[in-house]
Amino acid sequence: MSHELHDLVGHHVWANAQLLGICRGLDEPTLDTTVPGTYGTILQTLRHLIDAEMPYLDQVTGAWSTPPSREDDAVGLEVLAERAAVLAAVLASTLEMFLAGEWDRERRGEARLYEDKVFAVPT
Repeated sequence: MSHELHDLVGHHVWANAQLLGICRGLDEPTLDTTVPGTYGTILQTLRHLIDAEMPYLDQVTGAWSTPPSREDDAVGLEVLAERAAVLAAVLASTLEMFLAGEWDRERRGEARLYEDKVFAVPT
C-alpha cells in the first residue's frame, strides 16, 4: 500500500537526481558561478544540499560509520551523485521501517554540536 510519505521521499530523490543531472552538463566556470545573496557557487550549494542531509539522517539511523565531512570542498558531481544514491537508499529503507511499525521510538541518536559536545536525539 502506498503512503503519502512515499511520494515525498520519491520526489526528494527525484529532485536531487534532476539537479545533479542538469549540473553534469555545465562547465566548470558555470559550476563555480555565484550570485550575491545566495549560499555560494552552484557546486557549493549542491554539496550543502546533499552533505548537510546525511548527518541528520545518520543521527536517527546510524547508517554511516563516518558521515561525509561538510568541509570537503574538493568533492565533485560524481561523488555527490554517489552520496545522493546512498542517501536515497537509506531514506527508502528508513521509511519502510517506519511505516511497517518497526521503528524503535525509544532509540536515541547521537548528535554533535561541537567536537566536545554530544547529545542524544530522539528518533
